Amino acid sequence: MKRILLVALFFMLLFTCEDQNERFCWECLTTSYDYYIQENQEPIEKSFTDTTTVRYFTEFDILLYEKERTVYPYSITTGGTHLKWTTCKCHKKE
Repeated sequence: MKRILLVALFFMLLFTCEDQNERFCWECLTTSYDYYIQENQEPIEKSFTDTTTVRYFTEFDILLYEKERTVYPYSITTGGTHLKWTTCKCHKKE
């Protein structure tokens, strides 16, 4: 009985595992943010989103793609009153 369960578990794992090198089409959303504080101390945030389709990338390739296009907040003026950053997030297309 234990052997049957072990063999069944082996085949279930064998056929349910996804190939790590399989390539997919991805839809990526890249959003650029611009945040600054006006002279009257009112904060303003502007953003722009761009959608891109990336083809024939593996899951590892798409992680690198997201990392290359993500920029953490950085100040572009003295005192940190003006910040910019970019995020990139991708998901598999059906």
